[in-house]
Formats: sequence, structure tokens, C-alpha cells
Amino acid sequence: MALAFCKRALRVKRGTCSWAVLREAGVMPFQYYWFLAALRMWNGAIEGKGGDLVKSVMKADLELARAGMQKCWTHQVWQGLQGLQGEAGFKQAMVNKGPVLLTGKDGLAVALKRRYMGVWQGMDEVDPRGPGANKLARHHVWFAAGMRDPAVPRALFPRARYLYAPLTPEVMRNNARFRLSGHRLRVETSTWEQAETDRACDACIVSLGEHIQDEQHIALECEHVLLRDLREEFSDVFDAWRDTDGSFRAFMDLESCRLPRYISRCMAIMDEWTDAAVHDAVARPAAQ
Repeated sequence: MALAFCKRALRVKRGTCSWAVLREAGVMPFQYYWFLAALRMWNGAIEGKGGDLVKSVMKADLELARAGMQKCWTHQVWQGLQGLQGEAGFKQAMVNKGPVLLTGKDGLAVALKRRYMGVWQGMDEVDPRGPGANKLARHHVWFAAGMRDPAVPRALFPRARYLYAPLTPEVMRNNARFRLSGHRLRVETSTWEQAETDRACDACIVSLGEHIQDEQHIALECEHVLLRDLREEFSDVFDAWRDTDGSFRAFMDLESCRLPRYISRCMAIMDEWTDAAVHDAVARPAAQ
């Protein structure tokens, strides 16, 4: 439910990579809150806050799990704990009919956050333009904000800065599409066509087919006449970028209020270009 809401709020396709959407929106997976709520209920029941009947029911369910019953509530919780840092301690606390530690550096909340951090493990070394890179790696290396310390009692992922800006729905949607690979650039559409080698930009007027048509290329390099004119119009953004290390990541991290509008204009130009290319491809066989 929370994931579907984030996709609707960002106005991206339902098929957009879920982990990238959650990180972009600064939202933890729904499972995180469910797990904490489930163990909070256990703690309350064991401590007698729900009355003697509830306490007796939870203890009886625990005995079923210990006897090997797989369809009881406690066994399902144990399955969810598998692979977590501190799994043995959490399970032992339940076996001992005691409360499970939820907060603190050794608590369940931190353990769950470390599990989610594992999704992004090793992506710092991935070349986002390499043959093995996927949309999740591109989002991590080029766009996503750094993760917080899991011990901090806040969401693991800071929300993307442009989501706080007073932007029109169209500008916000275009930025979300650009950052979450919800576009029709060749780096993405080539995967639909199962021809990942055909990622070359067909919009460059000089070096046609020599560069990968990805987000970095469109924002900084493409020779399409409208994109070149656009870079001149937003010269103040590029002037600020020249004071950085010159990487695409540094460009996307600029705090300029005009950067989201620049990205949106880039997307609009490429959408128009792609629509025209598709129309020509359809019209060509009909003319023959």
C-alpha cells in the first residue's frame, strides 16, 4: 500500500523499481513497520498489558511453534527473523517468554535497517555505464541520497531534495522519471527490446551512435540542438557545477533551485524526440 502510494505520488509507472522508489521518497518498506508492530504486540502481551487471556494465548502459540507447528503466528515471526543480525537473541527472548528488544543499537529496528542496507551492498563500486549495471545501480551511484546511520531513530533514506521544492506536477514527475529510469532513453528501452548492446544515442547530430543514451549523456553531453541551446539557457547551473569535482553525481547534487526545471526540460525534449522517432518508424513501412 505504501509503495503504491509513493509511485502514485511521484507519478511514475507501476513497474518502476520498488527499492529505488522507496529510497527516493525516503520511506521505509511496509514490512519494517509491520514487524515492529508485531513484536510490540508480543511485548505488550507477555508483559500482561492485554490481560491474562491474551498473555495465555501468546504463550500457547509459542508452545505450538516450539513443537514444530508451522502455521502458528510465532513460527511465522521466526521465519521473518531469519538472516537478521541478532536473530538468535530475538528468538531466544521469545522462547524465554520475555520481551524482545526493539530499540537501541542491538534492537530489532536497527537489525531490520541493516537488512535493507544489504540491498545496496557493493553498488558503490559499480560503473553505472558498464554492461553489468542496472537501474538500481544507476540510481544509487548517480542520484540517491546517502543512507543514515541505522542507529538513528529516523528513516534510513533521506528524501530527495527536489520533493521539498515548490514545483509543478509536471516538473516533479519528469524529475522522478529521470532519476528512477522511468523514461524512454535508449539505456532503458534497449532492455525492453532484449538488445542491451543497442544503447547508442540516436539524437546526437555529430557523433551519431557513438555514446550511450543515458541520464548523464542527456543532461551533460548530448549534441541535440535543443539540448545544447537548453544548456546555454541554464548556464548558471553549469557555472555552479564547474566549482565541483565535475562528476555527474556532483551535478545532480547541486542545490540550485533551477536544476529540477532543467532536468524536466531535458525530459520534455527527449519525449518529443522519441515520439517523433516512433511515428517515423510506423509511417515508413506504410509508405512503402
